[in-house]
Amino acid sequence: MTASDTALGTRRQSVLDRLTADRGSFAPAHAMIADWDPRAVELFHDNYMHVMTGDGPLTPKFRELLLIAVDAATYYHDGTRVHIHDALAKGATEDEVFQAIKVAALAGGMHVLLAGAEQLRVVLEQRGADS
Repeated sequence: MTASDTALGTRRQSVLDRLTADRGSFAPAHAMIADWDPRAVELFHDNYMHVMTGDGPLTPKFRELLLIAVDAATYYHDGTRVHIHDALAKGATEDEVFQAIKVAALAGGMHVLLAGAEQLRVVLEQRGADS
């Protein structure tokens, strides 16, 4: 292992620790990308925190519902589950989450609805198991 490898590993862990501290967890893809380019993950996270926690007219819950719709429409299942969990934690109802998925399906079609509903089912099962 070179000094460069050690520095990269330290930076990677620092970035992932920050994601965990700020968001509670991170997606497996964040860790994989941080293996190659921790700065890219850091820049993404900075932008994410700016948009999701900064000032603006949209409530935190509504921002999460928007991300559910976007992630569902692009078939990003990990993101869909993360933002379903976060939306519910911020006060969204199951009906509001399902409505966000249905809105996404207007643009993306029936498969978006099917895939999004499956992610909602997974999160609700996980939450039930955690209770």
